[in-house]
Parts: sequence; C-alpha cells; structure tokens
Amino acid sequence: MSLKELLGLEAFDLSDVEIITKITEARRNNIEFLEFTSNKKKVSIRLIKNSNEGQKEEYFGWYG
Repeated sequence: MSLKELLGLEAFDLSDVEIITKITEARRNNIEFLEFTSNKKKVSIRLIKNSNEGQKEEYFGWYG
C-alpha cells in the first residue's frame, strides 16, 4: 500500500516524495492541518506533534 492510498490522496498528481516534503515543511512551521485540494477532492490531514516526554536525551551506550 502506498502513502497516497494510506492518506486518501489517489486523486492527486503527487509523488510520495512530494507528499512527505509537504508534511515535513508543515511540521517545521508548526502547522496543525495540511490540506490537499483538487477539482474533484479535498483532503485534510491533522499533524499531531510528537512529545519527547519519557524519552531519554542522553546516550548511555549499548550493553550486550
């Protein structure tokens, strides 16, 4: 299954790379909703912010 199918963007003339680029730019600019529109369809995607809470910032090495 492609990214276009997962997001419901089959009707749009965009590649997966273009979609990922638009999502990345929207996340950098703290945009909550990303909209794709065409003559036939409009798709809104809500971008959820990741929380770093609970993730360790330090590197403790690998123990095997």
